[in-house]
Amino acid sequence: MWSLGIRDKSLLSIISRLIKAEIEGEGIPTKGTPQGGILSPLLSNIVLNELDWWISDQWETFESRYTYSTNGSKYQYLKKTALKECFIVRYADDCVPRKLANCA
Repeated sequence: MWSLGIRDKSLLSIISRLIKAEIEGEGIPTKGTPQGGILSPLLSNIVLNELDWWISDQWETFESRYTYSTNGSKYQYLKKTALKECFIVRYADDCVPRKLANCA
């Protein structure tokens, strides 16, 4: 998480202790976090934030070799290509790709 830009040592310490904490009736987990645990949404959102930035770089902020006219937007021209329009919808720690109804 340090390499992803999370530099708060006290937060990282708390997360580390939560990952290594014993689960009542189960013992100490060997890998991952329990489904529905309080740490799972935080860790998922850290990873999904990176996905959000990657998607943005691939579509929204992608530098094109073509210079678009000032009276039209880049998106109007992209819609005329063979590219499929798609939306990434995030619900807290869940990510669902959605196609438009008129896309094949």
